[in-house]
Amino acid sequence: MATRHEANVIVLKRDRDPWEPHRRLSKDAKTVWREVIAATTADHWAEGDRAALETFCEAVAQLRKLVEAQVALPAMPPDENAARMARSLAREISGLRNCVLAFSRLLRLAPSTRRDRVDRRIDVPTRPVKRRAKGDDLLA
Repeated sequence: MATRHEANVIVLKRDRDPWEPHRRLSKDAKTVWREVIAATTADHWAEGDRAALETFCEAVAQLRKLVEAQVALPAMPPDENAARMARSLAREISGLRNCVLAFSRLLRLAPSTRRDRVDRRIDVPTRPVKRRAKGDDLLA
């Protein structure tokens, strides 16, 4: 028989939806979370995807804010400091885009490249065993 505390934990686990966003996420990240969950099927998510999805949502929310800030900047900065700020913002956006792309591939939200598919199948030889010469590269 479960103790009172264990019974409360079981009830909380049963009543809570496992794919609700965590309290620590920002409001914008929770919006991204709900958009992503609504756009995918229920069987899409694996056990370990929750932490990666939280990071992905925070990165997307931050990327949206930075892009809005970049759009607000003038096309031709008036002085050197403004130009330096625009370049810094562009580098930050580029890094976040790479992060979002990597997480979207990890979470199976974006189509992967041929190179990704080849990397995943590295242990499968492409030539039949009979046609391989001794010392031959397995993936050639």
